[in-house]
Amino acid sequence: MKLIQLRIDEAVLPFMNGDGLYDVPSFSQDMRYIEYTYKKKSSFRKIAPDYTWEDIFISIDQLLICSEDDVQRDLAGISVSKGVMRPIWLK
Repeated sequence: MKLIQLRIDEAVLPFMNGDGLYDVPSFSQDMRYIEYTYKKKSSFRKIAPDYTWEDIFISIDQLLICSEDDVQRDLAGISVSKGVMRPIWLK
């Protein structure tokens, strides 16, 4: 898996609940979109219920690229609320 702007910190592993990179998250049926906010502008990417963790990480990376945020981000976790997944970043 080649990611350009996204780095995955080991802190994200507990959020994966023991899943592997090619497993579908157990809570994926609750997710519809991934949201990334940069400079008060939100970007969304639609995701399917059968997305694996790899697909999710690639989608987050694509959101970072499309947002024109030129800084690499370290993913520490995720939050899911009302069908929207939001990344949690390391500071």
